[in-house]
Amino acid sequence: MGISAMRHTHAPDAGSSPQPGSVTTRHLVQAIGVYAIARLLLVAVVAAAIMAVGPLIGRDVDFLIAAVFAVLISMPLSLAVFAAQRKKVNATIAAFDAQRTASAARTSPQFRKAGRRS
Repeated sequence: MGISAMRHTHAPDAGSSPQPGSVTTRHLVQAIGVYAIARLLLVAVVAAAIMAVGPLIGRDVDFLIAAVFAVLISMPLSLAVFAAQRKKVNATIAAFDAQRTASAARTSPQFRKAGRRS
């Protein structure tokens, strides 16, 4: 089984919202990780662009200054650029939370019954 085949058997489809009861912690971590890495890469690209433009306009740009401006620029930019990925992360979190709430509702009466027997 190839990597792409494994990816499709363990992860929810990119185009569909995850269904409650089908989201594992691995899916949640994977969705959040992909989004976080994408945002960090955007910061790196913007910082590199700032540092590359500096010499073109005759200014030397320090790395720290470029990094700060890159973070400030990429924060709102990532909301637009990665909107689909952000919605996928939100849907995955909502499905995971619904699954956890349903599981807690199912097990809560069992714990109450066990507590009465003691």
